[in-house]
Amino acid sequence: MRIRSHNRLCLKGRTRTWIGSVQGAVATWLVISMRYFLTIFDSRSLTRSLPLPVLTRSKNNLGLFRQSRHNKERSQRRAGRLLLLAGALAFVGCAQQMGHQPHVRPLEPSAVFPDRQSARPPVSGTVVSGYTRTNHRLEPSPSFDPNTDSLPFALNLDVLQRGRERFGIYCSECHGLTGEGNGIVVQRGFSRPPSYYDPRLRQAPLGHFYDVMTNGYGAMASYAAQVEPQDRWAIAAYIRTLQASRNATIADVPPDKVTELQAGGVAR
Repeated sequence: MRIRSHNRLCLKGRTRTWIGSVQGAVATWLVISMRYFLTIFDSRSLTRSLPLPVLTRSKNNLGLFRQSRHNKERSQRRAGRLLLLAGALAFVGCAQQMGHQPHVRPLEPSAVFPDRQSARPPVSGTVVSGYTRTNHRLEPSPSFDPNTDSLPFALNLDVLQRGRERFGIYCSECHGLTGEGNGIVVQRGFSRPPSYYDPRLRQAPLGHFYDVMTNGYGAMASYAAQVEPQDRWAIAAYIRTLQASRNATIADVPPDKVTELQAGGVAR
């Protein structure tokens, strides 16, 4: 069934291509004929090449000659306009072969592939332009525990800064810069994600956020192709930092920074 459907698409495309070629040939022939006709029967050259009739120099015969020549010129101009109109109509009927080849619309199902998806994933082993084969985005995601509440590497300020940067690039459009779920696309009608300050997400482990970024959840698609595994963990750590900042107290501040905060400074 899939092969027959594919053959019908190919036959339909070849038929349209043949029709477009015929229309193009007809249009070309009409244009060449029109230019040849206008060159031969140009009114100015025709006037110069007409032989003078043998007429007496009377006012009646001179008027008949002028009227006959005027009628011929008007007929020739009318024929030229009709031929020009025919050529224009032929061009309107021309088909763009690239515009009528077999195709499917975005996200339209396909009968050619077993999974019925017309949007095909990249072939295994291909490299995206601008990246190298050491890019971790092109490799399978390493195994992880979605219930873990610890990072697979040491947490430091560089990790949090990296997570904040990646969060602002890939997450803030929906979740907002503060994580409340009021991003710019949400303000324009997209599904509103839950707030990171919801009690359910405050109790969720770090592995949950990594899992959602890797495999998607609900209306959120997978971001495994956009965000590398280590950056996903960094984003999860930054999300936990946002959650902690909402209900933080002075007791959560390191002792060496308490005096600086109380003086109105900025902890670094």
